[in-house]
Amino acid sequence: MEENGPVLTTETHAPGRTGTAGIVVLAVTVGFGGFVVGVAIPNIRAAAERSKVRETMWKMHSIATAWESLATDHDSYCPRGHAISRYRWDNISGDTLRRWVEPTYIKSFPLTDAWGRPFQFAVECGEPKQGSYAIRSMGRDGIWFDDPQYEGSGVATDYDIVFANGGFFLGDRAYRALEGRSGQKGGGQQ
Repeated sequence: MEENGPVLTTETHAPGRTGTAGIVVLAVTVGFGGFVVGVAIPNIRAAAERSKVRETMWKMHSIATAWESLATDHDSYCPRGHAISRYRWDNISGDTLRRWVEPTYIKSFPLTDAWGRPFQFAVECGEPKQGSYAIRSMGRDGIWFDDPQYEGSGVATDYDIVFANGGFFLGDRAYRALEGRSGQKGGGQQ
């Protein structure tokens, strides 16, 4: 020891050694960290997407429950004095449906899915105790499954999420179910 205190040195290994062991440990640590990140990030993204699908389905089910309650009270999917006979997407706006069911049947009507895109609605109501309804979300990709812009283009679109007449459907099965409007209740994803 000198008078001014201990002498600091940058050597951390025994004299004559090269320090390659430290570099190997560092390389292994960085490699393992990279592997963990490479595996974890895709899984985190997939979990986030599954969460958005579940949130969207929950919102759609809430809307459907309110709509079914209206239908129970009015014997139709439209309030008294309203009739919509052409069953197609967007024949009823979210704002119109919201006015029909909020706040009597639902406290806060969700107009958008978990991705922030507006839902589309279809309804057929005229005769008492008859009719059909459907709610759909574009899903993750933001493209409608039946968008003519992509027809025959080879662009693979994710399936839309559709709740129709009491059940969830995915992709082309949803559209076949809507075309038939059989009135059968769907039980889960088909």
